[in-house]
Amino acid sequence: MIVLGFLVTLVNIVWAAFVSSVLWGWFIVPLGAPVISMWQAMGIGLAYRCFIPPSMNDDGTDWGDYVEKLFVSFFYFTAVLLMGWLITKLAPGMAV
Repeated sequence: MIVLGFLVTLVNIVWAAFVSSVLWGWFIVPLGAPVISMWQAMGIGLAYRCFIPPSMNDDGTDWGDYVEKLFVSFFYFTAVLLMGWLITKLAPGMAV
């Protein structure tokens, strides 16, 4: 279960970085900011975590609960990407 948790965490980090870089390109670059790569988005996420650490509450959850939370997080980022795509299609003047 630990290996599964590690793999799901790794996939989740990469997916979150990809989604962040795509959203950045859609909504921030048109304002004049430079394009960022997936690796740069991953670094920004890491820097963010340095200032906003995760909760340190040990509520006794097991690895199964942890993996479940990671899967929910993965689908959350997928939903955010879909919503961003819809905004680019529906907003006047937005072109992807």
